[in-house]
Amino acid sequence: MLGSYDWSAYTLATYLSFTSAFEDRGTATTVSRIEPFPSWDASFLWRFPGRGMDLTLYAMNLTGRLPP
Repeated sequence: MLGSYDWSAYTLATYLSFTSAFEDRGTATTVSRIEPFPSWDASFLWRFPGRGMDLTLYAMNLTGRLPP
């Protein structure tokens, strides 16, 4: 997790993920090496304590960079 902020019944959090490079040894691919890939994601949580439920919105890959 990169950071989060809580207020009242809400939470906003951001995440930075990194997948390192690796070799794909499968037979169904022409690419043998997969390049590293960073991803920045965010989530917004809204809690409804009286109703016993939560609503979460999640956004993935906010930089819009295509994965290798």
